[in-house]
Amino acid sequence: MPFSQQKRIQVRRDNCVAPRRNALRGANALQSPESPLIRELVAEKLQHAILQVLEGRFEEVPSDLAEQLRGVTREKKLNALIRQAAVCRNLDAFREFLLSH
Repeated sequence: MPFSQQKRIQVRRDNCVAPRRNALRGANALQSPESPLIRELVAEKLQHAILQVLEGRFEEVPSDLAEQLRGVTREKKLNALIRQAAVCRNLDAFREFLLSH
């Protein structure tokens, strides 16, 4: 292959690959578990899911319990609370679990 064609192929490849690499770097930064924005959004979604489970099971969730739940931001604890919301006997048992763990 002549040198001029090799150079054109390289330039085209660089024009296609570099923007994709940069876009992927940006996407990875947003998906990083270290990103405070992502952690906050995940926590809000999990808190909302927990409230939906509790409302589905017990109809009404007291506002003070919802407020206590909104204070929890660690994903591991929120996942445990989802499981607890699905199996707890009543809202008092859920509150006890929330405060003790």
